[in-house]
Amino acid sequence: MSQSSRSSETTICYCGRVAVTVTSWKDDNVGRRVLGCERYLVSEGYYNFFKWIDAPVCERAKHIIPGILRSLNEQKA
Repeated sequence: MSQSSRSSETTICYCGRVAVTVTSWKDDNVGRRVLGCERYLVSEGYYNFFKWIDAPVCERAKHIIPGILRSLNEQKA
């Protein structure tokens, strides 16, 4: 996931840190934003706070967008 800007509303994780907005680039949730702890998946413990901001990606987009992204990445290489 790549980090983007913080939400205008401040959301606090269970650990007391300010939650950040990130964008998922995994095939099942490509382009979908999530609000979560900056330590999510980095540290063991209670940093498991996350909340989807966007609705789920439609099935067609799950098949098309990853292919487009792979093509763009191959062109850059």
